[in-house]
Amino acid sequence: MERTELQARLEAEVMEVEWDALVPHHARGALVHVAPELPLVKVAMAVSLDFADDVQGWMATGAVMKVTEEMVEGWSEGARFRFLIVQPFVLIQPMREGRQALD
Repeated sequence: MERTELQARLEAEVMEVEWDALVPHHARGALVHVAPELPLVKVAMAVSLDFADDVQGWMATGAVMKVTEEMVEGWSEGARFRFLIVQPFVLIQPMREGRQALD
């Protein structure tokens, strides 16, 4: 699959969901938090295409990280997220109050 095709497919697959739908993915350790300032599709592409340097750079700054229990405790009930599945991970990005996180 070409990069443009992959990008278009990922953009079409971005979904919004409340936290309770993500709980099973959290239980199996598959959730990866993407900071709101990063484009979710860009991160998903880097993971899909195994751009390890990009992913490691984001992880080093904390912009991309495995979801921790502390994060979960800080999210209010009904918290909403944008998400993309990039096997075996589920990339999540908190929705900003009253507006969508930007890509």
